[in-house]
Amino acid sequence: TALSRSALAYLGRRCPRLRDIGSLLMGPLNSPKLCDQLHIFSQLTSLNVNSIRSFDDYRLGVITANCRGLEDLVLSNTAVTDRGIRPLAQGALPRLVAINIGGLSLGGEVMNMLVSGVVSQRLRTLAFFSEDLSPSLLRQIASNCTSLRSLSLGADEDAGQYRPDDLAELLRASGFRFEALAVGPIFSDAAASAVGSCCPRLRRLLIGFLGHGHSRARFTNAGLKSILDGCPHLEVLDIMGCEDLSLFG
Repeated sequence: TALSRSALAYLGRRCPRLRDIGSLLMGPLNSPKLCDQLHIFSQLTSLNVNSIRSFDDYRLGVITANCRGLEDLVLSNTAVTDRGIRPLAQGALPRLVAINIGGLSLGGEVMNMLVSGVVSQRLRTLAFFSEDLSPSLLRQIASNCTSLRSLSLGADEDAGQYRPDDLAELLRASGFRFEALAVGPIFSDAAASAVGSCCPRLRRLLIGFLGHGHSRARFTNAGLKSILDGCPHLEVLDIMGCEDLSLFG
């Protein structure tokens, strides 16, 4: 059932202290007119607009100006661009600690600002899905995002990206803080060894569809053993599509 603009406005008047309206955003709010009403929930601490294509830089700006208490912001697969992300990187939301920018077409400058600017030291959760995750960006994450507990790195393919050794370097520098880690098709036994030796607090690990890797970038049973031996608190392990693994010995 679609949620009308008037119904959303009524909800805002009756429940002005709502902090999360997540389930209301599943489908009905793809209408730009409905998106324009989100700012009436000025007490929001969490907002997920994943895949709402009408949510753009202007609407993000309105939210930023009116919902100053936002802590968790999911912007993945929206129409937000560099223009919308830049103020966030500069600290426009003073309580922001979690952001998902998966699938956004962002330039390298803004991505660097996000992991080295004012907000970087506060971030506890950071999620990418990009074709421009460079070794330099990973080094900046390790150096500047000193509160990070959850990191998601995703890509459609591994061409032109960082390499497994770059991921291992990041984990050696800051993996001891991580409780959740998700990686895309860029992984190997060397990276797995770094997970096992450097991420003792890890509870969630998602490893993307790797397929059959080249000899220098394979994730095999040896790598999986390193993870299982070194991550005693692991609760969730997703290795679907890792074709170089054999769970039958």
